[in-house]
Amino acid sequence: DDDDDDDDDDDDDDKKDIQCDDVPLRHMQRLRRGHAALSRQPLRDAGDDDSLLAKHYAVATEATLRATRRAVKEVASSAQKNDVARVMVTVLWPMPTQPETEGGGALPTEVICHACSAPPEAPWPGTATALCLPPSSGPRSAPLVKDSAWAHIRVPWEHARDVAATHIGTTFADALLLQEHGGVLEGLVSNAWILCDDMCWHAADVSSDACVLQGTAAALLSEAAKKVGMDVVSTPAALRDASKWRAILLANAVRGITAIHTIYALVDGDEKPALVWRAPSGTYDDVTSPASLLRSAWVELS
Repeated sequence: DDDDDDDDDDDDDDKKDIQCDDVPLRHMQRLRRGHAALSRQPLRDAGDDDSLLAKHYAVATEATLRATRRAVKEVASSAQKNDVARVMVTVLWPMPTQPETEGGGALPTEVICHACSAPPEAPWPGTATALCLPPSSGPRSAPLVKDSAWAHIRVPWEHARDVAATHIGTTFADALLLQEHGGVLEGLVSNAWILCDDMCWHAADVSSDACVLQGTAAALLSEAAKKVGMDVVSTPAALRDASKWRAILLANAVRGITAIHTIYALVDGDEKPALVWRAPSGTYDDVTSPASLLRSAWVELS
């Protein structure tokens, strides 16, 4: 009973701490969305009227958030002592295989949190290069969550990326998934924003029924665009219109904002990629350029 009381007190303190800072709250909200996405298929398999399974997932979600809040608090305290400015927390939640029954025990709600110092953010403006994968490489089957299945599904794309990199003697900041008609959706580990000659940023829709991950860094980028008065449209930029591209930003919660200077693409099944785009002069070096202004606003919000 004492432990339960302490847990309740900790939860109240955790919620207060999180509400004091929008950025941790954003991460917790995305974690909740991801957990909900993981819950949908078992709930569908069990039937909409399976209130016991639905109840379990509600409990499991809170267990996940509670464990994550504690991990964040602990690592934040350690980071302050060791002068570490940024930390990365990975949450592993095992998927249950058996539904809860009236006479049986509750499904497991074990949550494993791993916390460590985050790698350094991407340098700005840097010299990063990205690769467009073949059309129909996207969208992902479960875009709202980073589940373990995605780690396996993307292996062929990672292999294609690495082979392409050896052909031109470089490394790619990310590989971009494309729609059937060549619209750029997202990277394997990032959200993609492309500025076109209409002076609008083009990014795949991140609404509740999105076809891409609702990334925390990308959400901040949307707010930054509003702050500086830039237009954002939810129509992905098409690879065939690469000549109309003016800037490309990749958003990732760990790396921050990466400026892409060069784009290669895999076409016609060839392992060797073709150069399809280079950033115009001054795209990122000029502090008054749209890309620089947007990134600066993002830094202020983050």
